[in-house]
Amino acid sequence: DIHGGITDIPYQAMCEEEGVSHQSVREEVEQLIASGAKTIVLDQDSNGGIAHMMFESAEYIRNLADDNDVKLISYVSAKSFSASYGYSAVAHEVICNPSAEVGSIGVRIKLRNVNGAMKNMGIEDTYITAGEGKVPFDADGKFTEDFINESNESVKQTYEQFTDHVAMWRGVDKKNIISLGAKTYSAKKAQANCLVDKFMTLHE
Repeated sequence: DIHGGITDIPYQAMCEEEGVSHQSVREEVEQLIASGAKTIVLDQDSNGGIAHMMFESAEYIRNLADDNDVKLISYVSAKSFSASYGYSAVAHEVICNPSAEVGSIGVRIKLRNVNGAMKNMGIEDTYITAGEGKVPFDADGKFTEDFINESNESVKQTYEQFTDHVAMWRGVDKKNIISLGAKTYSAKKAQANCLVDKFMTLHE
């Protein structure tokens, strides 16, 4: 199961079950292959998650499957977006429920600056640092231009890696992947754009 948000290492919120992580996917595939499995289905219903370790983990389970003559299938039961689709892309076959969606081949960093709100409450932070660029804020409490530029460059680099990843494993020209943007696609449109191979209901 690749359900819900994907983290790097196992994470368990209070009073909840442990969520899926890149580490847990690697370990479960290893265990299944060790037990003699010859077909492994990634049951996917996820909006994605952390990009860190996704490319490495996805390629690792595909290579592990190839080395052990195991067929890796991605079954998108509801949705496979962003980091989740990174796993779909490496499967030997991507099967999509007729009502499911895939895509969101893009990268996002969310920056939130609460300095203004804190100042209104009478709270002021003072940073004492060593090393240029340790704090991402300027004297007015706004993100520095250097920090914004570095974040933008990081997003672009990860996006390049993501589009390369999907293009290579799906056997599609990278320009076609980029042209899809970071939109999500219904099953039929996803098939037309080579993101999935076929449709099957869960019963089928």
